Amino acid sequence: MQEIKTISFIGSGNVATALAIHLFKKKYTITQIYSKNLHNAKVLAKKVKAKATNLIEGMADADLCIVALKDDVIETVSKKINNKNIPIVHTSGTVSTEVFHKNNFKTFGCFYPLQTFSKKSKLSVSNFPILLEANDTKFYTKLEKMASAVSTNRLRANSQQRLNIHLAAVFACNFTNYLYSISENILQQSHFKINLLYPLIKQTAENTKKEKVFTLQTGPAIRKDYSTIKKHLELLEKNKKAKKIYRLLTQAIQEKATE
Repeated sequence: MQEIKTISFIGSGNVATALAIHLFKKKYTITQIYSKNLHNAKVLAKKVKAKATNLIEGMADADLCIVALKDDVIETVSKKINNKNIPIVHTSGTVSTEVFHKNNFKTFGCFYPLQTFSKKSKLSVSNFPILLEANDTKFYTKLEKMASAVSTNRLRANSQQRLNIHLAAVFACNFTNYLYSISENILQQSHFKINLLYPLIKQTAENTKKEKVFTLQTGPAIRKDYSTIKKHLELLEKNKKAKKIYRLLTQAIQEKATE
């Protein structure tokens, strides 16, 4: 199997955009961008000097095909690819590589970047984890070499491990971001912006490097400061969702403290 030099992308969203642009800058040839929305495919294709298509059946040959789509459509789209000899990976944390095996692909795996992306993300070679899986040793070696153009932190993880890691990441990133949005709304009521909390957010993340995470828990819930909790709940009287979350997390912290 030859070294990966040419890459096609299925998808034109956040992950596909960030990876395609970065790999293009690292001198990989991006041959084709597929999206069911041809306009979106053309927008990304123009940035990486690739061809755009909305016809999945006619995907061009390449050394690697990266499927960067929503988890629930990966299997459906994969079935429609006629070229089963093309080495193929997806970027999902929750979808098993079995999805490619049962669709008769010969060489397949996963390239899961454990990072949050936007279409405006500008990647540099960083140390965020890229979790790799391949059904073939030689393919894994070539996949890892390509991954080294994206990150210095490359790890092998099977489908079950990735699923567990993805779940952990949802709590650490996605749910946390929603909580940030609640904080932002509360601050706006007092004419402050979310950047007021940046030092606190940064220090909280830094502290997790030092000790077991729950031992670092602070705040009124762990202190059982019920007078403060009462004041907070009163402030949230008009925000039923935030109030419910506050109660739930307070209870969870206090129960965890008694374990």
